[in-house]
Amino acid sequence: MDVYYPYPPSEPIINEFIGKLDSNINVEFSRSPINQYQVLICGKPSNLHLNQSKKLKFVIVPYAGPCAGLISRLSCLGNIKLYRAPFNALAVAEMALSLLFSVSKNIVLNDKSLRVNNWKTKRKNIILRNKSVLILGYGYVGKEISKLCNAIGMKVTILNRTGKSESEEPNSAHRIKSLDNKKVLRDEIKNSDILICALPSTSKTTNLISTKEFLCMNSETIIINVGRANVIDELQLYLSLKNNLIFGAGLDVWYREADRVEKEMTFPSTYNFSTLDNVVMSPHCAWKTTDSETLRIKTLAHSLNQLNQHGDAPFGVNLELGY
Repeated sequence: MDVYYPYPPSEPIINEFIGKLDSNINVEFSRSPINQYQVLICGKPSNLHLNQSKKLKFVIVPYAGPCAGLISRLSCLGNIKLYRAPFNALAVAEMALSLLFSVSKNIVLNDKSLRVNNWKTKRKNIILRNKSVLILGYGYVGKEISKLCNAIGMKVTILNRTGKSESEEPNSAHRIKSLDNKKVLRDEIKNSDILICALPSTSKTTNLISTKEFLCMNSETIIINVGRANVIDELQLYLSLKNNLIFGAGLDVWYREADRVEKEMTFPSTYNFSTLDNVVMSPHCAWKTTDSETLRIKTLAHSLNQLNQHGDAPFGVNLELGY
């Protein structure tokens, strides 16, 4: 089986990656492919990547969430299966909890003040134990977030597409309901202290949390987003923070994200979140840990071996649903 990986990790990781593959899997690492390939590993492939090989059957996104643009392009091409590599689920879940602690304890704000010898605290902290947390999305990331929230004594409710878990979890201390009912969504927001978004970007999730949903929140509501930014209405989020209609937000995903070239030139939003004291900003780096590349190649190698042996792999993406 022939594989094309145009943006690979460093050479030591590449050697480890190759060592985990079946002997009849050949991987080409270059910006311009020389040979035909059945599998493409790339998160944002160019038209050349998708059209150059007449043998292309599978695309693997080397992280958890494929972009909507890729899903749309593959839907048009047809006969190409899409997979993802959710190696970063635990790291993203830990980032969600880190952001939650940072916002609820005013850590960034207090750190900023003390660096100029100001011991006065502008805002009171919030205790998290026994607080009600609403998790939107119950995929690999949502499940890990739920475990961590349960561990610190929070009351967990989950909303997902189906209203049920795909696996048996007899000891889980949470409730699962369907996202399809807007009334249920708004009622659960009213009854929750914290909203954590771990949803992908699809036609059904875009601006899922908008004006009416924000009206269900209060001055002690905390929003954490480690899913996709556009699930939460950009303007309504900014205004709610600016006018202190909610307690605060922790955001690792943004409305305008930098590409590989313009990392230092892209503002994360149309609105200036950086002027607000009640938001903790993170540059979509939850996945980036000391173990991330090792975990990534382990996941990718397993998927490639499964494709080679069985013609299918775990972590498939439903192109119609968008995840």
